[in-house]
Amino acid sequence: MTTPAAPTTLAPVRLPLTITAKDKKAPASLDKRQLESYENDAPTSAFGLRTPPATVLDLNLLIDISGSSRDKINATRKIAERVAETLNARGYRAYVGLFNDEFAFSKTKLSRQEIGSLLGRTCFHGPTALLDAVAAASQLLHDEQGENRHAILVVSDGDDNASRSTMEFAIEAAAREAATVSSINLVSARMGDSGSGGKTLKELAESTGGTRLEATDWDELAKRLDQWERLLDSQYELRFVPPAGTTERFHKIEIRTGDKNLRVTAPGGYYFGPPLKQAELNRTAPAPAGVRLTPEGAQRLVTKMTPPRKPRAQGQQMKESVLVYVTVDKKGRVASASAPCADPALGQLAVEAVQQWRYSPYMLNGRPVQFYTKVVLDVGN
Repeated sequence: MTTPAAPTTLAPVRLPLTITAKDKKAPASLDKRQLESYENDAPTSAFGLRTPPATVLDLNLLIDISGSSRDKINATRKIAERVAETLNARGYRAYVGLFNDEFAFSKTKLSRQEIGSLLGRTCFHGPTALLDAVAAASQLLHDEQGENRHAILVVSDGDDNASRSTMEFAIEAAAREAATVSSINLVSARMGDSGSGGKTLKELAESTGGTRLEATDWDELAKRLDQWERLLDSQYELRFVPPAGTTERFHKIEIRTGDKNLRVTAPGGYYFGPPLKQAELNRTAPAPAGVRLTPEGAQRLVTKMTPPRKPRAQGQQMKESVLVYVTVDKKGRVASASAPCADPALGQLAVEAVQQWRYSPYMLNGRPVQFYTKVVLDVGN
Protein backbone atom coordinates (compact mmCIF):
# COMPACT_ATOMS: atom_id res chain seq x y z
CA MET A 1 0.00 0.00 0.00
CA THR A 2 1.39 3.35 -1.03
CA THR A 3 1.74 5.90 1.73
CA PRO A 4 0.21 9.23 0.65
CA ALA A 5 2.70 12.06 0.33
CA ALA A 6 2.70 14.59 3.12
CA PRO A 7 1.05 17.88 2.15
CA THR A 8 3.50 20.51 1.01
CA THR A 9 3.76 23.56 3.24
CA LEU A 10 3.49 26.60 1.01
CA ALA A 11 5.88 29.49 1.53
CA PRO A 12 4.16 32.65 2.77
CA VAL A 13 3.29 35.40 0.33
CA ARG A 14 5.09 38.66 1.07
CA LEU A 15 3.30 41.85 0.07
CA PRO A 16 5.04 45.22 0.63
CA LEU A 17 2.83 48.13 1.77
CA THR A 18 3.25 51.86 2.23
CA ILE A 19 0.85 53.05 4.94
CA THR A 20 0.53 56.74 5.79
CA ALA A 21 -1.82 58.91 7.81
CA LYS A 22 -3.73 61.89 6.41
CA ASP A 23 -0.76 64.18 7.06
CA LYS A 24 1.35 61.88 4.80
CA LYS A 25 3.43 60.80 7.81
CA ALA A 26 3.79 57.33 9.25
CA PRO A 27 0.85 56.38 11.51
CA ALA A 28 1.59 56.75 15.21
CA SER A 29 0.51 53.15 15.72
CA LEU A 30 -0.85 50.39 13.51
CA ASP A 31 -2.55 47.10 14.26
CA LYS A 32 -3.19 44.44 11.65
CA ARG A 33 -6.84 44.50 12.69
CA GLN A 34 -7.05 47.85 10.86
CA LEU A 35 -6.36 46.05 7.56
CA GLU A 36 -8.28 43.52 5.47
CA SER A 37 -6.79 41.39 2.70
CA TYR A 38 -8.90 40.05 -0.18
CA GLU A 39 -8.14 37.76 -3.11
CA ASN A 40 -10.89 37.69 -5.74
CA ASP A 41 -13.17 39.47 -3.21
CA ALA A 42 -12.72 36.63 -0.71
CA PRO A 43 -10.83 37.29 2.55
CA THR A 44 -7.39 35.71 2.63
CA SER A 45 -6.29 33.41 5.41
CA ALA A 46 -4.86 34.86 8.60
CA PHE A 47 -1.98 37.21 7.91
CA GLY A 48 0.81 38.86 9.81
CA LEU A 49 2.05 42.43 9.58
CA ARG A 50 5.75 43.21 9.81
CA THR A 51 6.45 46.73 11.08
CA PRO A 52 9.40 49.02 10.17
CA PRO A 53 11.38 49.04 13.44
CA ALA A 54 11.11 45.27 13.90
CA THR A 55 12.69 44.14 10.64
CA VAL A 56 15.78 45.08 8.67
CA LEU A 57 15.33 46.88 5.34
CA ASP A 58 17.60 46.03 2.41
CA LEU A 59 17.59 48.89 -0.08
CA ASN A 60 19.10 49.24 -3.55
CA LEU A 61 19.60 52.87 -4.55
CA LEU A 62 19.55 53.24 -8.37
CA ILE A 63 20.97 56.49 -9.74
CA ASP A 64 20.62 57.45 -13.40
CA ILE A 65 24.04 58.54 -14.75
CA SER A 66 23.13 58.89 -18.42
CA GLY A 67 24.00 62.60 -18.30
CA SER A 68 27.58 63.77 -17.97
CA SER A 69 27.31 67.21 -16.34
CA ARG A 70 29.65 67.94 -13.45
CA ASP A 71 26.64 68.96 -11.30
CA LYS A 72 25.10 65.55 -11.82
CA ILE A 73 28.29 63.70 -10.89
CA ASN A 74 28.65 65.71 -7.67
CA ALA A 75 24.95 65.25 -6.88
CA THR A 76 25.27 61.48 -7.38
CA ARG A 77 27.98 61.35 -4.73
CA LYS A 78 25.90 63.44 -2.31
CA ILE A 79 22.75 61.36 -2.84
CA ALA A 80 24.58 58.08 -2.29
CA GLU A 81 26.36 59.34 0.84
CA ARG A 82 23.14 60.77 2.25
CA VAL A 83 21.15 57.55 1.75
CA ALA A 84 24.00 55.43 3.12
CA GLU A 85 24.23 57.58 6.24
CA THR A 86 20.46 57.44 6.83
CA LEU A 87 20.09 53.69 6.42
CA ASN A 88 23.29 52.74 8.24
CA ALA A 89 22.16 54.81 11.23
CA ARG A 90 18.94 52.78 11.37
CA GLY A 91 20.78 49.47 11.14
CA TYR A 92 19.43 48.91 7.62
CA ARG A 93 21.52 47.76 4.66
CA ALA A 94 22.00 50.05 1.68
CA TYR A 95 23.58 49.27 -1.68
CA VAL A 96 23.91 51.49 -4.72
CA GLY A 97 23.61 50.88 -8.45
CA LEU A 98 24.66 53.39 -11.10
CA PHE A 99 23.05 52.88 -14.49
CA ASN A 100 22.96 54.15 -18.04
CA ASP A 101 22.66 51.40 -20.66
CA GLU A 102 24.68 49.21 -18.28
CA PHE A 103 24.77 49.09 -14.49
CA ALA A 104 27.37 48.76 -11.77
CA PHE A 105 26.40 47.81 -8.20
CA SER A 106 28.34 48.25 -4.98
CA LYS A 107 29.70 44.96 -3.67
CA THR A 108 29.37 45.77 0.02
CA LYS A 109 27.18 47.85 2.31
CA LEU A 110 27.46 51.51 1.32
CA SER A 111 30.30 53.60 2.72
CA ARG A 112 32.08 56.72 1.49
CA GLN A 113 34.99 54.55 0.32
CA GLU A 114 32.73 52.19 -1.65
CA ILE A 115 30.85 55.13 -3.20
CA GLY A 116 34.10 56.77 -4.28
CA SER A 117 35.37 53.52 -5.77
CA LEU A 118 32.16 52.99 -7.73
CA LEU A 119 32.13 56.56 -9.09
CA GLY A 120 35.78 56.29 -10.08
CA ARG A 121 35.17 53.37 -12.43
CA THR A 122 31.93 54.64 -14.00
CA CYS A 123 31.35 56.52 -17.25
CA PHE A 124 28.63 59.18 -16.89
CA HIS A 125 27.10 59.02 -20.33
CA GLY A 126 25.22 56.85 -22.76
CA PRO A 127 21.62 55.72 -23.29
CA THR A 128 19.38 54.69 -20.38
CA ALA A 129 18.18 51.18 -19.49
CA LEU A 130 15.97 51.90 -16.48
CA LEU A 131 13.81 48.76 -16.58
CA ASP A 132 16.86 46.52 -17.00
CA ALA A 133 18.39 48.15 -13.91
CA VAL A 134 15.22 47.68 -11.82
CA ALA A 135 15.05 43.99 -12.78
CA ALA A 136 18.74 43.46 -11.89
CA ALA A 137 18.43 45.39 -8.61
CA SER A 138 15.48 43.19 -7.63
CA GLN A 139 17.56 40.06 -8.18
CA LEU A 140 20.32 41.40 -5.96
CA LEU A 141 17.86 41.92 -3.09
CA HIS A 142 17.00 38.22 -2.95
CA ASP A 143 17.66 36.60 0.43
CA GLU A 144 16.99 32.91 0.92
CA GLN A 145 15.46 33.25 4.40
CA GLY A 146 13.11 36.06 3.38
CA GLU A 147 13.59 37.78 6.72
CA ASN A 148 14.27 41.31 5.52
CA ARG A 149 12.02 43.88 3.91
CA HIS A 150 13.12 45.01 0.43
CA ALA A 151 13.00 48.36 -1.35
CA ILE A 152 14.42 50.08 -4.42
CA LEU A 153 14.83 53.86 -4.68
CA VAL A 154 15.35 55.24 -8.21
CA VAL A 155 16.72 58.74 -8.82
CA SER A 156 16.10 59.45 -12.50
CA ASP A 157 14.10 61.40 -15.07
CA GLY A 158 12.45 58.06 -15.92
CA ASP A 159 13.43 58.05 -19.59
CA ASP A 160 14.32 54.64 -20.98
CA ASN A 161 15.69 54.22 -24.49
CA ALA A 162 17.84 51.10 -24.16
CA SER A 163 16.11 48.49 -21.97
CA ARG A 164 15.50 45.00 -23.27
CA SER A 165 13.24 44.18 -20.31
CA THR A 166 9.56 45.05 -20.57
CA MET A 167 7.69 47.01 -17.91
CA GLU A 168 5.79 43.83 -17.00
CA PHE A 169 9.03 41.95 -16.49
CA ALA A 170 10.57 44.65 -14.26
CA ILE A 171 7.42 44.76 -12.10
CA GLU A 172 7.36 40.97 -11.81
CA ALA A 173 11.04 40.87 -10.81
CA ALA A 174 10.38 43.39 -8.01
CA ALA A 175 7.13 41.72 -6.92
CA ARG A 176 8.74 38.29 -6.58
CA GLU A 177 11.27 39.77 -4.18
CA ALA A 178 8.55 41.75 -2.31
CA ALA A 179 10.37 44.98 -3.19
CA THR A 180 8.73 48.39 -3.43
CA VAL A 181 10.06 50.61 -6.24
CA SER A 182 9.97 54.25 -5.15
CA SER A 183 11.49 57.12 -7.07
CA ILE A 184 12.57 60.73 -7.00
CA ASN A 185 11.60 61.93 -10.46
CA LEU A 186 13.93 64.63 -11.83
CA VAL A 187 11.67 66.89 -13.87
CA SER A 188 13.58 70.08 -14.67
CA ALA A 189 15.61 70.85 -17.79
CA ARG A 190 17.95 72.77 -15.47
CA MET A 191 18.89 69.41 -13.92
CA GLY A 192 19.72 67.96 -17.33
CA ASP A 193 16.58 65.85 -17.47
CA SER A 194 13.36 66.19 -19.46
CA GLY A 195 10.98 64.57 -16.99
CA SER A 196 9.15 62.80 -19.84
CA GLY A 197 9.63 59.44 -18.12
CA GLY A 198 7.37 60.32 -15.20
CA LYS A 199 4.74 57.83 -16.40
CA THR A 200 7.29 55.00 -16.24
CA LEU A 201 8.27 55.83 -12.67
CA LYS A 202 4.63 56.27 -11.64
CA GLU A 203 3.67 52.85 -13.01
CA LEU A 204 6.61 51.20 -11.24
CA ALA A 205 5.62 52.81 -7.93
CA GLU A 206 1.90 52.10 -8.18
CA SER A 207 2.46 48.49 -9.24
CA THR A 208 4.84 47.66 -6.39
CA GLY A 209 3.46 49.64 -3.44
CA GLY A 210 6.08 52.39 -3.73
CA THR A 211 5.95 56.18 -3.93
CA ARG A 212 6.95 58.65 -6.65
CA LEU A 213 8.26 62.05 -5.57
CA GLU A 214 9.28 64.94 -7.85
CA ALA A 215 12.24 67.31 -7.68
CA THR A 216 12.62 70.35 -9.93
CA ASP A 217 16.16 71.33 -8.90
CA TRP A 218 19.01 70.10 -6.74
CA ASP A 219 17.79 72.02 -3.65
CA GLU A 220 14.38 70.38 -3.92
CA LEU A 221 16.07 67.02 -4.36
CA ALA A 222 17.44 67.35 -0.82
CA LYS A 223 13.91 68.06 0.46
CA ARG A 224 12.56 65.00 -1.35
CA LEU A 225 15.25 62.88 0.28
CA ASP A 226 14.01 64.21 3.64
CA GLN A 227 10.47 63.23 2.66
CA TRP A 228 11.63 59.80 1.51
CA GLU A 229 13.44 59.23 4.82
CA ARG A 230 10.19 59.87 6.70
CA LEU A 231 8.44 57.37 4.44
CA LEU A 232 10.87 54.66 5.61
CA ASP A 233 8.74 54.48 8.75
CA SER A 234 5.70 53.79 6.56
CA GLN A 235 7.11 50.66 4.86
CA TYR A 236 5.29 47.57 6.11
CA GLU A 237 5.07 44.00 4.91
CA LEU A 238 1.98 41.80 4.97
CA ARG A 239 2.40 38.01 5.01
CA PHE A 240 -0.09 35.22 4.57
CA VAL A 241 -0.05 31.60 3.42
CA PRO A 242 -1.86 31.04 0.10
CA PRO A 243 -4.49 28.30 -0.12
CA ALA A 244 -3.47 24.77 -1.09
CA GLY A 245 -3.44 24.21 -4.84
CA THR A 246 -2.28 27.73 -5.64
CA THR A 247 -0.64 27.73 -9.05
CA GLU A 248 2.41 29.62 -10.26
CA ARG A 249 0.76 32.66 -11.74
CA PHE A 250 -0.22 36.22 -10.91
CA HIS A 251 -2.94 36.54 -8.27
CA LYS A 252 -4.89 39.76 -7.85
CA ILE A 253 -5.17 40.96 -4.28
CA GLU A 254 -6.64 44.02 -2.57
CA ILE A 255 -5.75 45.53 0.79
CA ARG A 256 -8.54 47.51 2.44
CA THR A 257 -8.78 49.55 5.61
CA GLY A 258 -11.82 50.77 7.48
CA ASP A 259 -9.78 53.58 9.03
CA LYS A 260 -10.49 56.77 7.07
CA ASN A 261 -7.33 58.35 8.46
CA LEU A 262 -5.08 55.80 6.76
CA ARG A 263 -3.90 55.57 3.16
CA VAL A 264 -2.61 52.19 1.98
CA THR A 265 -0.51 51.82 -1.18
CA ALA A 266 0.00 48.19 -2.18
CA PRO A 267 0.73 46.09 -5.27
CA GLY A 268 -2.28 44.87 -7.18
CA GLY A 269 -1.33 41.26 -6.56
CA TYR A 270 1.44 38.74 -6.09
CA TYR A 271 3.33 36.13 -8.09
CA PHE A 272 3.27 32.69 -6.55
CA GLY A 273 6.23 30.41 -7.11
CA PRO A 274 10.03 30.53 -6.91
CA PRO A 275 11.97 33.74 -7.55
CA LEU A 276 13.11 34.43 -11.08
CA LYS A 277 16.38 32.86 -12.13
CA GLN A 278 19.13 35.15 -13.39
CA ALA A 279 18.89 33.55 -16.84
CA GLU A 280 15.27 34.66 -17.06
CA LEU A 281 16.42 38.26 -17.26
CA ASN A 282 17.04 37.50 -20.93
CA ARG A 283 13.30 37.85 -21.60
CA THR A 284 13.55 40.88 -23.80
CA ALA A 285 11.78 43.45 -25.95
CA PRO A 286 13.48 45.43 -28.74
CA ALA A 287 14.77 48.86 -27.76
CA PRO A 288 12.35 51.60 -28.88
CA ALA A 289 14.44 53.17 -31.65
CA GLY A 290 16.46 50.17 -32.80
CA VAL A 291 18.43 47.29 -31.37
CA ARG A 292 21.57 47.07 -29.28
CA LEU A 293 24.40 44.85 -30.46
CA THR A 294 27.34 43.66 -28.41
CA PRO A 295 30.73 44.91 -29.61
CA GLU A 296 31.47 41.34 -30.77
CA GLY A 297 28.19 41.09 -32.68
CA ALA A 298 28.66 44.45 -34.37
CA GLN A 299 32.29 43.68 -35.24
CA ARG A 300 31.14 40.89 -37.55
CA LEU A 301 29.23 43.46 -39.63
CA VAL A 302 32.17 45.81 -40.21
CA THR A 303 33.10 46.14 -43.90
CA LYS A 304 35.47 49.11 -43.66
CA MET A 305 37.66 49.97 -40.69
CA THR A 306 39.86 53.07 -40.50
CA PRO A 307 42.53 53.20 -37.78
CA PRO A 308 42.80 56.38 -35.68
CA ARG A 309 45.45 59.00 -36.48
CA LYS A 310 48.40 59.50 -34.15
CA PRO A 311 48.18 62.43 -31.71
CA ARG A 312 50.17 65.51 -32.68
CA ALA A 313 51.48 66.30 -29.20
CA GLN A 314 55.27 66.47 -29.26
CA GLY A 315 57.43 65.08 -26.49
CA GLN A 316 54.47 63.57 -24.66
CA GLN A 317 53.45 59.94 -24.48
CA MET A 318 49.69 59.73 -25.02
CA LYS A 319 47.95 56.37 -25.20
CA GLU A 320 44.52 55.19 -24.09
CA SER A 321 41.88 52.57 -24.82
CA VAL A 322 38.95 54.74 -25.87
CA LEU A 323 35.31 53.66 -25.53
CA VAL A 324 33.17 55.00 -28.39
CA TYR A 325 29.35 54.89 -28.43
CA VAL A 326 28.14 54.32 -32.00
CA THR A 327 24.76 54.56 -33.75
CA VAL A 328 24.58 52.88 -37.16
CA ASP A 329 21.73 53.65 -39.56
CA LYS A 330 19.73 51.23 -41.71
CA LYS A 331 22.27 51.47 -44.56
CA GLY A 332 25.24 50.62 -42.35
CA ARG A 333 26.56 54.17 -42.09
CA VAL A 334 27.73 55.62 -38.77
CA ALA A 335 25.02 58.14 -37.84
CA SER A 336 26.71 59.30 -34.64
CA ALA A 337 29.74 58.54 -32.49
CA SER A 338 30.93 59.91 -29.16
CA ALA A 339 33.65 59.19 -26.61
CA PRO A 340 32.48 61.08 -23.51
CA CYS A 341 34.78 59.41 -20.99
CA ALA A 342 38.08 59.69 -22.84
CA ASP A 343 40.81 62.30 -22.87
CA PRO A 344 39.34 64.97 -25.20
CA ALA A 345 42.19 64.84 -27.72
CA LEU A 346 42.35 61.05 -27.91
CA GLY A 347 38.57 60.75 -27.86
CA GLN A 348 38.31 63.05 -30.87
CA LEU A 349 40.78 60.92 -32.81
CA ALA A 350 38.80 57.76 -32.02
CA VAL A 351 35.50 59.37 -33.03
CA GLU A 352 36.97 60.66 -36.33
CA ALA A 353 38.16 57.15 -37.16
CA VAL A 354 34.88 55.42 -36.31
CA GLN A 355 32.86 57.94 -38.31
CA GLN A 356 34.56 56.58 -41.44
CA TRP A 357 33.68 52.96 -40.71
CA ARG A 358 31.05 51.12 -42.70
CA TYR A 359 28.85 48.22 -41.63
CA SER A 360 26.63 45.71 -43.39
CA PRO A 361 22.98 46.56 -42.62
CA TYR A 362 21.60 44.72 -39.60
CA MET A 363 18.50 42.74 -40.57
CA LEU A 364 15.61 42.15 -38.17
CA ASN A 365 12.61 40.16 -39.40
CA GLY A 366 13.85 40.60 -42.95
CA ARG A 367 14.23 44.38 -42.72
CA PRO A 368 17.26 46.63 -42.08
CA VAL A 369 17.10 48.48 -38.74
CA GLN A 370 19.20 51.05 -36.93
CA PHE A 371 21.42 49.66 -34.18
CA TYR A 372 23.59 50.83 -31.32
CA THR A 373 26.91 49.41 -30.22
CA LYS A 374 30.25 50.25 -28.62
CA VAL A 375 33.78 50.20 -29.99
CA VAL A 376 37.03 50.19 -28.02
CA LEU A 377 40.04 51.62 -29.87
CA ASP A 378 43.64 51.91 -28.76
CA VAL A 379 44.65 55.47 -29.57
CA GLY A 380 48.03 57.09 -29.04
CA ASN A 381 51.74 56.85 -29.58
